[in-house]
Amino acid sequence: MDPTIRLDQLPNHPPGNPSLPNAPAIRLEVITGRTTAHAGEATTTEVLLRIIGGGQPVSGARVPLNLCLVIDRSGSMDGQPLAAVRDACKHVVAQLGPSDILSIVTFEENVDIVLPAKHVTSPEIISAYIDRITAGNTTNLFDGLYAGGVQVTSVPLTGYASRLILLTDGEPTAGLKDPASILRQVEQLRAQGVVVSAMGFGPDYQEDLMASIARTGGGNYTYIAHAGQVSAAFQRELTGAMSVVATKAVLRFELPDNNQICGECDPMLPDIEAGTTIERLVTITSGPRGTGTYRILKASVDASSPATRQPLRASADAIVQFADAPNASAAPRNPAVSSALGLHSAALDLEKTLNRMRTMSFSAVDVTQMLNRTQAMLAQTGRVQEAAQVADATRAFQSGNQDHLEKTLVGTLYALDLGKTGGPA
Repeated sequence: MDPTIRLDQLPNHPPGNPSLPNAPAIRLEVITGRTTAHAGEATTTEVLLRIIGGGQPVSGARVPLNLCLVIDRSGSMDGQPLAAVRDACKHVVAQLGPSDILSIVTFEENVDIVLPAKHVTSPEIISAYIDRITAGNTTNLFDGLYAGGVQVTSVPLTGYASRLILLTDGEPTAGLKDPASILRQVEQLRAQGVVVSAMGFGPDYQEDLMASIARTGGGNYTYIAHAGQVSAAFQRELTGAMSVVATKAVLRFELPDNNQICGECDPMLPDIEAGTTIERLVTITSGPRGTGTYRILKASVDASSPATRQPLRASADAIVQFADAPNASAAPRNPAVSSALGLHSAALDLEKTLNRMRTMSFSAVDVTQMLNRTQAMLAQTGRVQEAAQVADATRAFQSGNQDHLEKTLVGTLYALDLGKTGGPA
C-alpha cells in the first residue's frame, strides 16, 4: 500500500502541526521550499526542519547537572593560561548548587582526580582544590578523557544533564595518541547519555581532532585564542548545560513510496536547550503524482526529558499541492528555505577555501575574495557571529597568522554544521 496520502485523508492531523501535545519541551516546524508542484512530473522539494527548545525545562526548574571538567595542565599551560582556567573553574563552582554533581580531572603525563564526582555542598573547599592545580609535563589526553568519563558515569545518570568539558592547548604527546582511539571513548560516553564538548586553547592544538571530539560527543567546539576568553567559554557551556530541556534527540523520517531524501542527513541531534533552534535542510525527490494535496514527508523528533527520562516527541508534515499547471513548480521559494540554502552554500565555500589554503593551491586574491563573499552571505542570512569570525579569519590570513586562521574557520564550519541559533551568546 502506498503510504502517500492526500491531505483530506489525514484524520485530525492538520498540515504543519508543530508538536504533539505531550511534548511541551520541544517543537518541530517544517517549511517546504515550494508548496506547489506540477502534477505528473518528478519534482524536487527542499524542506527546512526547525527543532525548537521550549522556553523553560519541562519541570519548570533547572535540571541538576552532572558535570566533569577535564583540564590539560601540561607545561605549556603554565602561567596565565592555567591561572585563567583555574578562575573559570571556580566561577563554574560558584554557580552550582547542592543538587548538582561535579568532578574535576587534570592531565599532563599523569592523570589526577582533583575532585571525584560528588554533590557541590562545599564550594569553598572545591575552590581550594582548584587553586592547587599546577602545570606538569606532557599531554596525555586519552587517559585524561578516560578518567573524566569514569567520573561522570560513576553516578546514576537519571535525573541529570550530564556533560564533560575537555580543555587542552596541545596535541596528544603521551598515552594513546591516535584519534580513532580517542573518538571511540567519546562515542561510548555519548551512547551512555554524556555530552562531550571540546575547547582548544592557543595555537598548538589539533583543531580537527577537537572538532571531531565535539561532533562525536554531541557537544560544542570552542576555539579560545587567548586567556581572556577562557571565562566566557566556560560560561557559555555552563549556561547551555543548565538550559537543557531534551536529551538523546533523534530525527526520524517517514517517506511515502516513490519519495526519497537526496544526500545525507545526520539523524543525531545535540541536546536541545531552552530558547534555541536547530535547523536541518533536506531535499526530497518525488515521483510523478496525480493532482491533489499530498504529504511528501513526515518528520519526527524523539528525545528524552533529562528530568524524568520520559520520552518526548514532536512531529510535523511537509505538504505539497500537485496541480495540473506547467508553472506550478515556478512559484517563489520560501524565504526561510532560501536563507538556509544560502547558508549551506556559504559553508561549502568556506570548506573549499580552507582546504585550498591547507594544500597551498590558492592565490591571496582568490582567498580574500572567497572569504569576503562568504562573510557577506553569512551577514545577509543573519549569522552575525559567524560573519564576524570569517572577518577575523580574513585579517589573520592577511597578516600571515595561519594557526588562528584555520582554528577560526574550523570553529565557524562547526557552528554552521551544528545549525543551532539562540541560547547563550
